[in-house]
Amino acid sequence: MESELIPYNASSEIPARAALVLAPHPDDETFGCGGAIAAHTQRGVPVSIVVLTDGRGGGEADCRELESRQAAAQLGAGEPEFWALPDRALAYSEALVQRLLDLIAEQAIDLVYAPSPWEVHPDHRQTCALAMEAVRRAGYPVRLAFYEIGIPLRPNLLLDVTPYWPAKQAAMACFTSQLVRQDYVRHISGLNVFRTYTLPPSVQAAEAYWLLTAGELVEGAVAANLAAVSPGRMVDSGKMEEPASPLVSVLIRSMDRPDLVRALDSVALQTYPNIEIVVAAACTGHRPLPERWGPFPLRLCTTDEALMRSRAANHALRSGRGEYLLLLDDDDWLMPDHVARLARVLSAQPQTAVAYTGIALVDGQNRPLGQVFDLPFDATRLLAGNLTPIHAVLFRASVLKQGVAFDEKLDRYEDWDFWIQLARLGHFAHLPGISGVYRVHESSGVHTDAGTESQSSRLIHEKWRDLLAEHDIQSVMNRVWAYPEMEAALARATDELAAARQELATLQNAAQDIANVKSSLSWRITRPLRTVSTWAQNGGGGLWLKRLAAVRTIQRNEGWGGVRYRLRRRAARLLGRGLDYETWAVRHDQRTPEYLAGLRPNIGTWALQPLLSIVMPVYNPPLPLLREAIQSVQAQIYPHWELCIADDASPGDAVWDFLRAEAAADERIRIVRRAENGHISQASNSALALVSGEFVVLMDNDDLLPPDALYWVAEAVNRRPGVQMIYSDEDKLDANGRRFGGYLKPDWNYTLFLGQNLFSHLGVFRTALMREVGGFRKGLEGSQDYDLALRCIERIDAADIVHIPRVLYHWRAIEGSTAQGSEAKPYAVYAAQRALEEHRARIGLPCPVEILPTSNYRCQRPDLMLGESMTLILVEHPGMASGEAAWAAQPSYRIGEVIRCPAEAAAIAAAVGQARHRVVAVIRADLQPAGPDSLLELARHANEAATGVAGGTVRNARGLLSAGALLVNERDAVSVLFKGLPAGHIGYMARALLAQEVAAVSFDCVVFRKDVLVRLGGLDEAFGCSDPGAALWCARLRDQALRVIWVPLAEWREYPDAKVRTLLNNRQLRQRFLTLVAQEAPGRFASDPGYHPQLDAVAADYSLLAKRNN
Repeated sequence: MESELIPYNASSEIPARAALVLAPHPDDETFGCGGAIAAHTQRGVPVSIVVLTDGRGGGEADCRELESRQAAAQLGAGEPEFWALPDRALAYSEALVQRLLDLIAEQAIDLVYAPSPWEVHPDHRQTCALAMEAVRRAGYPVRLAFYEIGIPLRPNLLLDVTPYWPAKQAAMACFTSQLVRQDYVRHISGLNVFRTYTLPPSVQAAEAYWLLTAGELVEGAVAANLAAVSPGRMVDSGKMEEPASPLVSVLIRSMDRPDLVRALDSVALQTYPNIEIVVAAACTGHRPLPERWGPFPLRLCTTDEALMRSRAANHALRSGRGEYLLLLDDDDWLMPDHVARLARVLSAQPQTAVAYTGIALVDGQNRPLGQVFDLPFDATRLLAGNLTPIHAVLFRASVLKQGVAFDEKLDRYEDWDFWIQLARLGHFAHLPGISGVYRVHESSGVHTDAGTESQSSRLIHEKWRDLLAEHDIQSVMNRVWAYPEMEAALARATDELAAARQELATLQNAAQDIANVKSSLSWRITRPLRTVSTWAQNGGGGLWLKRLAAVRTIQRNEGWGGVRYRLRRRAARLLGRGLDYETWAVRHDQRTPEYLAGLRPNIGTWALQPLLSIVMPVYNPPLPLLREAIQSVQAQIYPHWELCIADDASPGDAVWDFLRAEAAADERIRIVRRAENGHISQASNSALALVSGEFVVLMDNDDLLPPDALYWVAEAVNRRPGVQMIYSDEDKLDANGRRFGGYLKPDWNYTLFLGQNLFSHLGVFRTALMREVGGFRKGLEGSQDYDLALRCIERIDAADIVHIPRVLYHWRAIEGSTAQGSEAKPYAVYAAQRALEEHRARIGLPCPVEILPTSNYRCQRPDLMLGESMTLILVEHPGMASGEAAWAAQPSYRIGEVIRCPAEAAAIAAAVGQARHRVVAVIRADLQPAGPDSLLELARHANEAATGVAGGTVRNARGLLSAGALLVNERDAVSVLFKGLPAGHIGYMARALLAQEVAAVSFDCVVFRKDVLVRLGGLDEAFGCSDPGAALWCARLRDQALRVIWVPLAEWREYPDAKVRTLLNNRQLRQRFLTLVAQEAPGRFASDPGYHPQLDAVAADYSLLAKRNN
């Protein structure tokens, strides 16, 4: 049918919430899609116009900009944004793709206009390539509309622009400088009239578009159509931007198959700027190739004889000139960010020689097979089978100097053998995520004689059998013995899961029965009798026996210091210094009618009244708890909300009938019932699909919000209109409604966030951001909100994250909830571990993540680069009984030189200046490390570019904490966080265990990069190495957006008679500091972003203030 080839009906609009028009030159936006712009603006849809080049090829840039502004005004659009890139030299690059992605995210764009792939002007084709890659990465719900200017396209949508024709005519007439060269108005008018050929007579003018979703850009027939116009040649207008990055040689083994063009196109579309393409012919008579393909130079290396796969690979390796090498077969291809992702890893980790990422499999017709290669690196597993296809891996050319090469006796699994050779040299960095495609078809030549029992596999095993190290053999043996246990464990887990599913309905019915009993009159009447019975059971010394058992446990784990520490805390509370959380919540955190009445008038004064969408996935909850959760939302004093609930196929009809009744009674409640159970991630996405608000608020189906929760969220949006993510403090509710376990959180703290999920409750996300990252991911259940937050923070600045220092979420601690402890849902811990590892890989800093016994996490950051050492500066204080620091001579500490200097600011600065190494450790000369990690863990943190300084922990002879993180306050100047905390005590919410950003660290044991101190200057002469001096220096670092990190587990020991800290931090010095701050920086240290305002900053032990502070 003709209608399948071209539309026979016109659309009145292209629906969008916000549109972005990309114009290669000033005028393309008007000639190409002026009618669509006018249609959007008349409907109130915001339209952003970006003109990429300065247009100097067609006249004066200033004149053309003025004409573009005038045309935009005629169409009702705002001021265009001019990027002023060189005309006829527009260069497709990673930087421009990222710039577009940032713009799409900032303005919540869901429709992008760009020139079509059929355009002939090089700037038009470059713009097309940029738009395609930006929309592909942005993902749902962003769409791409190709428009036509110089070459007609084959449309799937015709837009009726008859109502806007006068506006477009007036806009086109603004470009007088171009109309004297050519009558573009007549040409474009003719094109727009021609486009009405298949439309009703009422349509007098139409614009043609090819409208695609992000997914369609890489799937199915649409991708084939794009391939037909050779997308690689869209970027063939010349070289990319001048590269400052290492050269990457993409080495293509070629049998001169037709698929070679697609492989070359995929390289031409790489966003990495510095690539050479080397095609190594594996056959004689290879067809000639041009000297450039897209923006990159190309060399064809011919051969006089047919080459086996391994010989062809070595032929390619010898021809590459790059610092990094990547092999590619001529029937496979790369996604546009493949090289850039891998190169970022090698650049960020100089000690790593090999990085690899995920590869998807397709069949001979390019249809996905549903299989991927994306396993984490495991040297033992590599001995048993091939790790990944050859184009997944980027490696340093320097490894070839160590004798690594393809074994030319092998013509199958030659890449597997190559990986084993590389693994002998060191660990591979794994970058999770798919960015390449591997074709499985008959002519690929590697699928015969496959499998672990094949002759090809036996050749590999025989080659390496006698070369295995002792630890390789031991690792294999351990896995062999562990396999039956794993099988048995899996069988047990399967049986337990089946039994749990069978019993689940019974348990939920029992819970409903119990809830009914507890709400009965008889239960309420017999409450006094139960109270007396409970008291009797706890009497007669029972309570004291329990306390004695607790004391024994503390003494065993932490020593008598732990017991004394707790007794001091309890005595302080008895004397009125600090409160336990339960008492504090009753006294200072009640939502009285008077308090709420005082807040309500403020709402009407706010300029912004955002609609807040509470997303609630539901699966067969006890109905009384679900009812209470909904009622807590309905009780909110902020009126602009909607509650979006997805029933995840709860068994029976009770839950759905209840939800339908709630939705019928309150139009703000929107519900959807899933056809099948998909667990919490998919259920949350179903609820997310209902959202129409500007912000999404996450809530579980059995928890409660206090009535002012949404008030404070809306207040934060008005206070920080650009906010993208918001989180609050939280506590827990027991079965009797008692509040306990409050967590008063710090302001945004990325380093701490890698150890625990600050966003869990109450978590708020801008809707556009949540949709931009694709919502919740299946497979991360239990930590799906942690994974979501990690993906979101990658796209925004730290300044876009707001912490509300109030308890706005009550997390119900019921059986099976993680509020009772992570052991209730152990899968959540492993999901969080995966989410963290994938996050670090995405930002180019991959590292393994360790699960701590507290169910927190520790990112095992990479060591210094291979062979790199650091400078150790030993600071000697007057009267110090310093040792010889013999530990520094041990190789495990990686010390390249030792410098001793007096404890004076100028002397330390001079010592740093003469240091020969990039990383510098400044350590008190009388301290002894607990082990190599006491120093190396600090160096690992300091090695990251975002870190200014990393400081460790000092403990005295009794094992009590004496120095480390510092809190700065206006009463006592500087306090040591957790001072006196015994070894083994994890502190408040594991804060004495986890690395975190703090206001300052004491200068007793710190590591930083040399350039940090050289660039920002050293310690203040008047305060030197004292805690006030350290606080002033760290404040300078934080002013430059550098992180000050405390690493609690990097522990150092003092001599028993050490008096250094007492002498350094006397009362007179602290008073001088307070006077200086009051005179020169009043309010500078009014609060500490790492410490909650309701906590006592002088005590610095996370004890609650006896009165509310806000």
